[in-house]
Amino acid sequence: MQRGVICFVHPNGRQGILRVRGGWDLPFDAADGVGLGRVRAGDHVAFEVMQTPEGPVAYNLVRRP
Repeated sequence: MQRGVICFVHPNGRQGILRVRGGWDLPFDAADGVGLGRVRAGDHVAFEVMQTPEGPVAYNLVRRP
């Protein structure tokens, strides 16, 4: 799993953008994280990357301390 930090969260509290170590950004949907719930900017997460027709996305998010 890779690690990153949530840097933007849509007002609905479920989708947004996270910054991956190394400086690139990935979109995410918190519904793809089991038990993740609402996320906030600054939350540290671990995740996997999935390639979609629109490009890579983060999924299987897990909150990290």
